[in-house]
Amino acid sequence: MPNRAYMHNKKGSPVDANKVGIENRNVKFLCCTEYCNAEMILCKAGTEEAYFRSRKKQDHISAKCIKNSIVFNPDTYDEALFDINFAFESMLGRNHTVQTIDRGDTGSRKGVVGGHRRLRIHTLPILYAMCISKDKRERYNRVLIDDIFADKDNYQKYSNGIEGFKIVETSFYYFTDAEKSITLNYPLNNKGLNSWVKIRFEEEALYKSQKSKLYKSLHIEPIIIAGEWTKAPEGSKHHSECVIHKKTQIYYAELQ
Repeated sequence: MPNRAYMHNKKGSPVDANKVGIENRNVKFLCCTEYCNAEMILCKAGTEEAYFRSRKKQDHISAKCIKNSIVFNPDTYDEALFDINFAFESMLGRNHTVQTIDRGDTGSRKGVVGGHRRLRIHTLPILYAMCISKDKRERYNRVLIDDIFADKDNYQKYSNGIEGFKIVETSFYYFTDAEKSITLNYPLNNKGLNSWVKIRFEEEALYKSQKSKLYKSLHIEPIIIAGEWTKAPEGSKHHSECVIHKKTQIYYAELQ
């Protein structure tokens, strides 16, 4: 949930939800993303659990409105424990020991991702939060962010194909029932780029449930896919693809 917004107008600095007095709960709040004038509503005013939610989701202008509300707390996770192979094997359902590990939670009303301390990152919402909190040139336990996270900022690097363990920021394009696949825009806003990736499902039930969610998503809402990616067969409309084994490979970063 977003925990910051502008109060009254876009002048000055955004305010923290938990620092706004209850007497101001009905004043005008605005999205803290630059150039976005979507109105926000203060919830749980006067408490430490206070947060903002959108008055009208469709008034937001870009994915930044969502990403600005996601906070990664590095003190919650032990960077030295991060293992990229373990993380992806967990998300893909290959690691049978993951059930014995305390996962933490995937978010709170204040938008802080992770509810326990000194954990190992191995779930998609947390991995995504960590990646967007850093520059592509930064590293997390010696792993270069640019090597595991594909979005619009490093599109040129992955425009000819994505390979290996990656999380990819996308948006919905279309589905193909005959092959249980969904084609996604990459990057999320790919206007003028004609660039797509495809996810294929092993199970019919999983395909149908995710198809319904994807179809209802707004174009500016990031859909994050974790997979072991390969380049698409020659002549394909899309340039990269991966197989979805578990629902934990898909994360919907939705507007609130």
